[in-house]
Amino acid sequence: MERRPTAFFELFSNAVSKRELSGVFHFATKQTVSYADNMELLVEDLRDYAEGRFRTVVLCENDTMAKNVTSELCERGIQAVC
Repeated sequence: MERRPTAFFELFSNAVSKRELSGVFHFATKQTVSYADNMELLVEDLRDYAEGRFRTVVLCENDTMAKNVTSELCERGIQAVC
């Protein structure tokens, strides 16, 4: 970790007190519902976030799923990269 840029996510800032930090940043996050194969709901939510000028990250179970979701989103006019 000392040789590469590293992001350390921790709920409690005192837990990282033994590390030298170059900065502390605040990320506003929101837990969402599971989309469980409901692409329409995902697309609707992503469009709403984009309209609000939010950046979103979609996590997938594996590389194949990530590529499929990226492709599906692009087909529906949502900018996505994998």
